[in-house]
Amino acid sequence: MTPTGASMNSEAMLRRALHGVDSVVDGAAERAWSRSSPCPDWNARAVLGHLIDVSAQIAGLMRNQPASPCTEVAALEELVGQRPASAWASAHAQILESLADACSSTIQTARGPVAHEQVLLMVTVEPLIHGWDLARALECRDELDPDVVEAVLPGVLAARQEMTATGMYAPPVPVPAHAPVRDQLLAALGRTP
Repeated sequence: MTPTGASMNSEAMLRRALHGVDSVVDGAAERAWSRSSPCPDWNARAVLGHLIDVSAQIAGLMRNQPASPCTEVAALEELVGQRPASAWASAHAQILESLADACSSTIQTARGPVAHEQVLLMVTVEPLIHGWDLARALECRDELDPDVVEAVLPGVLAARQEMTATGMYAPPVPVPAHAPVRDQLLAALGRTP
């Protein structure tokens, strides 16, 4: 039986979010990578490049060797190369390898030491939401895992003002109070459900 919601640990949630990206990337047509994405100024190739860069950052965090993020669109696109699925598969493998290497219960972040489980929960948002962005850009079925969405939503809602203040997320989009959790997550991260 697959663990769900609150009973699923952070590593399992991250793995499921990564699998969602796998499904989108594997189903993409080669010519689709230049399509616009929901992320302003980023096409599908740049979104995937960002996820590849995030993979290096996650691996660095797990090994207590932080990496600087890449912010230039051309550099993000270059990370994808000529074989997007292969580039993503390598990045996904890099994260899994770093999870196996992680031996500390705390991870050093810019804000100081944070519990391993909490860091994994925070970084799960990246493949989860950018998997959705990719699906939109590539016109694929989105793979927002409902159990992962439910698990990360409280943390995202609690931190949404802080996340928006970084400039990396658009301001929240209003949704009805009774909106499905999927829509609440998308709206909290500046996407129109």
